[in-house]
Amino acid sequence: MDKSKLLVLQPKPPFPPKSKKPLKPFFKAKRPFLKSQSRKKSIQKLKQKKALCRRVLQPGDHIEYTNLTLISQFISDEGKILSRRVNRVTLKQQRLITLAIKQARFISLLPFLHPKKKDPKKKEKPFERARNKPTPRAKKKKGPVNQIKKKTKMILK
Repeated sequence: MDKSKLLVLQPKPPFPPKSKKPLKPFFKAKRPFLKSQSRKKSIQKLKQKKALCRRVLQPGDHIEYTNLTLISQFISDEGKILSRRVNRVTLKQQRLITLAIKQARFISLLPFLHPKKKDPKKKEKPFERARNKPTPRAKKKKGPVNQIKKKTKMILK
């Protein structure tokens, strides 16, 4: 037998075919982080606000509906229950706070809403109409029908 005519099995090339160029990792140019003065000022304001808004529960505090001084710290000016992020309390503490607030509201120890207080110095302006112009009226169309109506009115007079 002739060896040239024999079928020779060769291994398959890997898929996908390898590219001839070596792959280099792509690095994006990094810009230096520059802090501006306005950014520093805004951060300082936020820190001051956070310091004022801290409502920290002490280890000995009992969260009960009768402890109104403690509960009222966790209510906003409008009467809404503040979130965990604002209160900076754990999930369990927040649950106890909300239950205590709801109980106190139900027993009418706390109001459901805190109405906005009106300043006695500020006077309410009376209602003023935005437009001083009279409202536009539909104009009568000129035509043979309208002219006949005018003539009949004149005859009747």
